[in-house]
Amino acid sequence: MRDRLDLSVKPERCPSEATAAVPATPRVPDGAGFPLPVTPEERAAVALYGAWLTADGVDNAEKTRRLVAVKAWCDARQK
Repeated sequence: MRDRLDLSVKPERCPSEATAAVPATPRVPDGAGFPLPVTPEERAAVALYGAWLTADGVDNAEKTRRLVAVKAWCDARQK
């Protein structure tokens, strides 16, 4: 008599990166900032940096949103 193959599918497991706690977004420290630009070059540089900071913040917020969603999905599957 032949042995039968076990064709049952085991549940997928979420990777540890998806189940780890999502760290809180760091807050801006009290008193943080930088001096106002004076020269045209400084103003241009600060404008570029400000635009980059805004884009980086939106990007980080989206990544955090995704991590929280994946963690919730994985946590729900573990129950």
